[in-house]
Amino acid sequence: MGNYFHAVFEASKSVAEKLRQKSGLGSDGSQLVDEALRIGRAGYPRLAFNTLTTESVRAVNTPVPWAVQFPPASTNPAIQ
Repeated sequence: MGNYFHAVFEASKSVAEKLRQKSGLGSDGSQLVDEALRIGRAGYPRLAFNTLTTESVRAVNTPVPWAVQFPPASTNPAIQ
């Protein structure tokens, strides 16, 4: 068996580097993804995965904030 952790880690670094190259941004992590894929003031993201012709298709380029996806553990009543 291979070492999957390192394979996934290297792949994620590769994706981040490709996002930086294609978007011209210098940020990293979730900030990089949000800045590169967020629909901006002009109505278009720096990078798009589709034609952005319908609202449901545009939703693909609307990143969900990390705080909404992963709330802090302190808000989980089962832990308190």
